[in-house]
Amino acid sequence: MKVYLYTLFLIFSINLSYSSTCKIFPEIDEYNRSEIVVLAYIREKGDKIFTIDILEVFKGEQIKLGTKLYGLLGDDFINPNVGDTWLLYGTYSDNGIKISTCGYSRSFERPFTFQRKNIPPPINTISSSSVSKQTYNLIKVMYFSRVLEQLSLDIEILRNRKRSIDINKVYKKNNFKQNLTLIFLSLLISLFLFYIFSKRSFT
Repeated sequence: MKVYLYTLFLIFSINLSYSSTCKIFPEIDEYNRSEIVVLAYIREKGDKIFTIDILEVFKGEQIKLGTKLYGLLGDDFINPNVGDTWLLYGTYSDNGIKISTCGYSRSFERPFTFQRKNIPPPINTISSSSVSKQTYNLIKVMYFSRVLEQLSLDIEILRNRKRSIDINKVYKKNNFKQNLTLIFLSLLISLFLFYIFSKRSFT
């Protein structure tokens, strides 16, 4: 019981601590700011960059499945493990993709985020604190399935959003073709009528 209460207190304290360093904002805000939103596999990691393979694209029309991209490592960026699968929100720079630790980017292996107050912060922030192994394991057991379910839900929302955008693009494209067809037919009818009236005027 004491361990359970201490765990809840620890999570609450960490949430307060990171809410002061990471600004809380809606997911749609990060989506709109991001130039790339993808599901990706971490292939390699070096000292300054990591390599990702694109598994699914939610935003970024120029990106194709299987494309290899590079993410930047640093104090303000994520530090993924090789072999993990991540949902990534990023912006481009000259050297690679910048992915903030304060956003909605997270992995299936550690599906925690600072942004949602109804779930605990990233587990790696807790494991790096001075807590016992028993407390750490209790946190994982209590919350892992919950945050993993939220990650899956967020991915499904992104899929539906992309599907809606794609449908809208197809509609606009078809509508543009229909408008061109109508314009062309109108022009033909106008030319035909002009021909008829011109012929009558000369007879």
